[in-house]
Amino acid sequence: MRIERRGTGAFMNDRQRKTAISIRGLIKRYPDGTVANRGIDLDVFEGEVLSILGPNGAGKTTLVRQITTELNPTSGSIKIKDVDPFLEPLKVKQLMGVIPQEGALFSHLTVCEHLYFFGRLKGLAKGSGEPNRSGRRVAAVGGAGATLTSRAHG
Repeated sequence: MRIERRGTGAFMNDRQRKTAISIRGLIKRYPDGTVANRGIDLDVFEGEVLSILGPNGAGKTTLVRQITTELNPTSGSIKIKDVDPFLEPLKVKQLMGVIPQEGALFSHLTVCEHLYFFGRLKGLAKGSGEPNRSGRRVAAVGGAGATLTSRAHG
């Protein structure tokens, strides 16, 4: 599994940036003995876009499901803006938005249009300017005008 981070804080050291996601020693062992995540340590800072890449079975979905409280880790810790998702799952869910590959509702929408759509579903105000900031971040990664389907599948 490969994790990529890109964002607005490229010239700041880690002490100057606010941590959005902090993961320490994360392990998931299933009842059959399969280990999906082995000691993951990761910091994602505010303003960054996180991509999790890897072959089938690498643990990508397991990691996301643990971050979003759908699956309890075997050991380790996760903090979302200093909130423990397993102690305060509702608070954490209000702090994040996740659009999985399967979340591509309409194949003709661009990545930015999907971000805008899901942002509106989460309560983002129509004229707040947030979609523009998200769009700039996606454009910096290199896919603002592409459709979500084309970005997900090559």
